[in-house]
Amino acid sequence: MIARKILLSPLVHFFALGGLIFAIFAMVNDDPDPAPDTVDFITLSPSDAERLVEQFSSTWNRSPTAEELSGLMQSWALEEAFVREALSLGLDRGDAVVRQRLRMKMQFLAEAGAATGEVDDAVLQTYLEENEERFVQPQQFSFDQILLPTPTSEAVERSLARLADGADATTLGQPTLLPASMPLTAAPLIDRTFGSGFGASLGGLPVGEWAGPVESGYGLHLVRVSGMTDARLPPLADIRDRVEAEWRAADARRMRESFGDALLERYTVNLPDADRVLQQ
Repeated sequence: MIARKILLSPLVHFFALGGLIFAIFAMVNDDPDPAPDTVDFITLSPSDAERLVEQFSSTWNRSPTAEELSGLMQSWALEEAFVREALSLGLDRGDAVVRQRLRMKMQFLAEAGAATGEVDDAVLQTYLEENEERFVQPQQFSFDQILLPTPTSEAVERSLARLADGADATTLGQPTLLPASMPLTAAPLIDRTFGSGFGASLGGLPVGEWAGPVESGYGLHLVRVSGMTDARLPPLADIRDRVEAEWRAADARRMRESFGDALLERYTVNLPDADRVLQQ
């Protein structure tokens, strides 16, 4: 009874019919088997397999087992197959993320030479001199200051006279969270504490005596400059690492731009008029 029910089952009839159709198709199909040289091979090189081992080791702090490595290589092969099929179907076209990634890789190839190779001091010295404004150390000042409680000319004169007579500066200024004294500090860093332009204003004050007023973002100050250094361009030996890093970055930009220009020369580029596009 059971065998009879199975033989009468529609599902069995469906599979039997399907098998018959495939058998007939195989008999009448005249297409030859793919030639060996048309097979699309997926091959993982030993160096790429070692890279998989390195990636696993850096993540798990140990080497993979043979079974784990086999799984990694199988995953790599599946990923490669997916990528190839996606490209063949044109799934990369119109995808902003894929385009951006490919552009970044091409830029990396274009700039690769800038990160390698030796650069001599003569090249860096020339770069330093041509871009000295990027490497000049600004003026530095050390000073004491008080914030005047009453920002009037009379209060300024009165406070300066008292300071000249030896009065304690801490008794004249109003309470504030600003530092009463600053060690030798570059003018731009002083500006971060007192406001833009405060550091530059110190350059016109005498050294060793109270003067002012000097305006900050908080009010008027009396300042006693205790020391200063002029802006200067350090010798290459003192800032060689920084100069080299900036030179390599500039060289990478130059190589990228040259590569892009040479690449575009291989094409006839037709772009719409920008004004017309914006007017639409």
